[in-house]
Amino acid sequence: MNELLKKTAESQISRAKELFKELTAQLEQDINKGNISTRASELTEETLIKAGVCLDKCINLYSEAKGFPESTSLYFPIAKDKPSFDEKTNKPEIKKLITANQKVYDILLTHQPFIDTKNSVLSEIQKENREKHRKLTLQDIKVVDERISFNGPGGGVTWSRTGVRFGNGVSINGVPINPATQLPAFTPPTHKLTINKIVTINFQGTNVDVIKVCKEAIDKVEAVTKDFITLS
Repeated sequence: MNELLKKTAESQISRAKELFKELTAQLEQDINKGNISTRASELTEETLIKAGVCLDKCINLYSEAKGFPESTSLYFPIAKDKPSFDEKTNKPEIKKLITANQKVYDILLTHQPFIDTKNSVLSEIQKENREKHRKLTLQDIKVVDERISFNGPGGGVTWSRTGVRFGNGVSINGVPINPATQLPAFTPPTHKLTINKIVTINFQGTNVDVIKVCKEAIDKVEAVTKDFITLS
């Protein structure tokens, strides 16, 4: 019964991961160019839509596997609080699933945002939100760290600005580190210094990190589908 659900979920999640990979590459390219492209916004929406569709597809396939007719009004319920959750799970399409298997209720409840803040990402992909247009702009980019690599004949060392603090007398690859700048005092011709900025980009006018929310959405949907696949 669960083989179709498993294969469909894996296919949907795989596509979401492909979109996410393309999104991260596009954003990196855009940031380097100093302009956020329309394609980056499109990929963000496509990733979140795909995650949400996978969630609804999962519960629909399970419903059909239990012998219930295909429904165009069956969605994975996402609620802000318990009363709202109870209202949504009392709708006929979902209530019949819960009656057939109480474990369905347990899964739905476990993954609600009001149960655990780690589930809050589901609010971003619920049907009411997933197709809203969310803009990305350079003004919403923040540099949160720098990853520094210093390579020489003897090998390479990488560290982050926020994770490491060098004191006096520290050398890397034979070159002293300047405590004031936290960088090599000089770069010999045989060495290479690389500094990569670690940035976050939020949806315009919010504190919602685009990359983080897309990654968390995919991970959460994957966890939900695994729970449904284990149902009999």
